[in-house]
Amino acid sequence: MSSQENTRPIEEHLQVIPSELEIIKQDFEKRSSELEKKIEQLEKEKIQLGSDEKKFQDA
Repeated sequence: MSSQENTRPIEEHLQVIPSELEIIKQDFEKRSSELEKKIEQLEKEKIQLGSDEKKFQDA
C-alpha cells in the first residue's frame, strides 16, 4: 500500500470532524447570541422601569 493510499482516508476523516477552532467558534457564536438576547431583555426592562418611575413621580 502506498503512502498516498494511507493518507486519503485520513484526509476524508478529518473533513468530517470539526476542528477544535470550529467548535470554539460555534460555542462563541452561540454564547454571543444568548448574550445579545439577554441584553435586549435587560434594555426592555430598563425602559419599562424608567416609564414606571416616571408614572410614580407624576403621581
